[in-house]
Amino acid sequence: PGRWGNRRLRRFLADARAGIMSVAEARVHEILHGAKLTGWEADIPIHDELGIFARADILFRAARLVINVDGKAFHGPDKFQYERDRANRLAAAGYSQLSFTWDDLTLRPHHVVGQIRRRLAR
Repeated sequence: PGRWGNRRLRRFLADARAGIMSVAEARVHEILHGAKLTGWEADIPIHDELGIFARADILFRAARLVINVDGKAFHGPDKFQYERDRANRLAAAGYSQLSFTWDDLTLRPHHVVGQIRRRLAR
């Protein structure tokens, strides 16, 4: 206790336990909690008959809705084909997905909530 860095370490561990793997994912959690949206889980593996092929940043399991947080740093051009294959496998496994950028999360959180609510209402 009282050592330099402990507060940051405790925050990091709490975030990891909550399934938060990035600042953008933390922002999604804030948006979902602020909108009082429930029924979601974070950092959930998705599998089909071939095994685990993706991790959902956010999963609304009952609606089979995957929420992706896309960032240029993590999802660069080399990941283009991987992302297409992942999207196709999600669709084949019966999932729909919504993807949001950092600008969506920071400049248009109402847009994020609106799209999720509309998809959940279907």
